[in-house]
Amino acid sequence: MKTALHYSCPKCTGDSEIQIKEIDRLKKDNTITCSICGGDLMLNEEGIKVAHKRFDDFKALMPYQLGVSGIFLLSTLLHFSGTIPTVGMIVGYLIAGGLFLKVQSTQFPEAHLTFQD
Repeated sequence: MKTALHYSCPKCTGDSEIQIKEIDRLKKDNTITCSICGGDLMLNEEGIKVAHKRFDDFKALMPYQLGVSGIFLLSTLLHFSGTIPTVGMIVGYLIAGGLFLKVQSTQFPEAHLTFQD
């Protein structure tokens, strides 16, 4: 999944996109490290609003992500406890796979972060 959070580094004037693994630091500290020059960048007020809007977008996908795990686990447990046949488990896996593809194919509108000078 891509974040579609783009930024232009004020230090090296490079353009880049924030990776999903950097979201936690952005959420906690309102800072990121430039992927080009390695400089620490602090968001300004407008950048914080854009970032929080994207965090809300991620939270909206959370039920689907949990649904994938839940359906997969539930179908497996029900099958091995003898409640549903193999076909039921396969149908559960197909539903979970469809939800997974929906989550992975979600594309967010591009947003640009701004930083303090």
